Amino acid sequence: MTKVIVADDDETIRMLVRVLLQRAGFEVSEAKNGQEALALAEELQPAVVIVDSMMPVMDGMETITRLQANPATKDIPTLMLSGRRGSEDIVSALREGADDYITKPFDRAELIERVRRLAATTQPDMTDGARAVS
Repeated sequence: MTKVIVADDDETIRMLVRVLLQRAGFEVSEAKNGQEALALAEELQPAVVIVDSMMPVMDGMETITRLQANPATKDIPTLMLSGRRGSEDIVSALREGADDYITKPFDRAELIERVRRLAATTQPDMTDGARAVS
């Protein structure tokens, strides 16, 4: 099963994303902040890490920067899931290393598809392991 980490300080968002992705065939682990996400990423070696931009302890961009700096996690794709909707926020996150960006509130089918596509970059056979869910 394809592993995904969801890092968000909002428990409701984590639960919603976890349920959606589990229904789509992913194995999901949760982190309340970037620091927890880093530890989980090193331990679990997920196909994708989803991070909120604004979290306590360590924000999303610092989390992505540290993931990329660590040889053990540098190749894991990241998706920024953020309430920041401005184009300057999106462009900045992509320039600083996020592989993709989705704004809150998000479309469920779009989130699943973007995670599936990111996971396929590290796990080419992933398309067989997760099914489409609306």
